[in-house]
Amino acid sequence: MDNGEIHFDVLDRFGGNLIKLEDSEGNTYLDDRFPEPGPKSYFENHIGGVEPRLITPKEIESFYEIEKVSSKKISDGIWKGVKVDFNMEKLDSLRDQNFSIKYLTLPGTKLIKIVLVHDNPKVKEVNWVTEFFIDVLLGNSLKGTTVECPGKYEDWKRNYASQNFMPPINIERPWFYFRKEELSIGGFVVEDSLAYSTVLCNEEINMAFLIANMISRPFDKEEIELGIMLNASKDEIKIARRALR
Repeated sequence: MDNGEIHFDVLDRFGGNLIKLEDSEGNTYLDDRFPEPGPKSYFENHIGGVEPRLITPKEIESFYEIEKVSSKKISDGIWKGVKVDFNMEKLDSLRDQNFSIKYLTLPGTKLIKIVLVHDNPKVKEVNWVTEFFIDVLLGNSLKGTTVECPGKYEDWKRNYASQNFMPPINIERPWFYFRKEELSIGGFVVEDSLAYSTVLCNEEINMAFLIANMISRPFDKEEIELGIMLNASKDEIKIARRALR
């Protein structure tokens, strides 16, 4: 997908990851292991990029098996992008549930809107969790990167270090912000979407998380909206959180 300012690819057969995110000057923002998933830091079976995972609460600590997907280009009003449909076969507790993700952008912007929809076709309610892992790599090295994210009383700010840094999750102000020289990537949960954020940083990885724990009623739909912005200020990210709701 190319909107004139940014380019990204979306995996078509498995995973549904957004990878190879670049701007028009060739700067890169995400790391990935495509086409061979493997371990990275604390994560097994890891692909990278923006990696969606769909599980239930009891599988949060379990080995994750990558689901098959299909994708196609779409238009949604003024937004254009790629829609991914999941074929839920690996996880028995979510078998035959209908999940889709849309990665959408506007011409000439450095903004990506991510919309996840669950359509419950069953007569029982379903408690499900989505975890978006954002594997940040600005340029070709973690060194020199600064991460910022909201805390309970004040915002956290941390320079690159080998020790683990993982602040508590934030529900009220879910956003993150990585910066290295002139490059930055920020992510957020659109206001009124029920999701939260945190980050994990060490000498191996800069990982941001956007996570939601949802309950879908029988024959009903639930939707979550997230966003990613390149080379924007923190104030612009906060504005986008409100504007996209």
